[in-house]
Amino acid sequence: SEPLEEGDVEDSIELQMQRLLDSFVSLCETVGYAHERGIIHRDIKPENVMVGAFGETLVLDWGLAKDKSAPEEKLTSLSDMHLSSAGTETRAGSVMGSPGYMAPELVEGEAHIADERTDIYLLGASLYEILTGKAPHHSGSLTGMLERARAGVPDPPRERNSDASKVLAAVCLKAMQKSREDRYESAMGVARDVRRYLAGEPVSAYEENSYEKFIRFW
Repeated sequence: SEPLEEGDVEDSIELQMQRLLDSFVSLCETVGYAHERGIIHRDIKPENVMVGAFGETLVLDWGLAKDKSAPEEKLTSLSDMHLSSAGTETRAGSVMGSPGYMAPELVEGEAHIADERTDIYLLGASLYEILTGKAPHHSGSLTGMLERARAGVPDPPRERNSDASKVLAAVCLKAMQKSREDRYESAMGVARDVRRYLAGEPVSAYEENSYEKFIRFW
């Protein structure tokens, strides 16, 4: 077979990103479906998402999921727990979730107040890895990851990957706001903005300047 031209390689990368974003939108829609039925996942991350042979998106590992109608005890906060350097996941009865992606309220042992906006943070964290190739709370130690997660807002995606889309970076950071009230109101809101980005339409998380509007309409 003939070698790929440079343009073909660029197209391949663009198509790969589009497929990832299509799967991400499906992930958001799946999570939104669960939310409509009162279920919060609380451990969304790329490792827990599988794309099937026909493009179907499956969300795995609902072991930490919360039924909003069921009572739950408060967990141990970061300041109260003894941290081990082994492993990348915490267990029930302590800080809950995967430290590389964890929402601030989960680090503080407040999994009992986790709601749809907690999963929205985790969706943003998954989008962060799509844009940068790394988990948002990337660190050399478990303690470091948990401290970064407690701080809430990660390094801007474009600081880790200058080629990342400004628009998608804004979507990511809106989903990952430290305050739950400042995040998207729903998983479907995240899906809607990414769909609009893929369609070349403006999104709610990013305010275009005059030049960007001109380029988009050109």
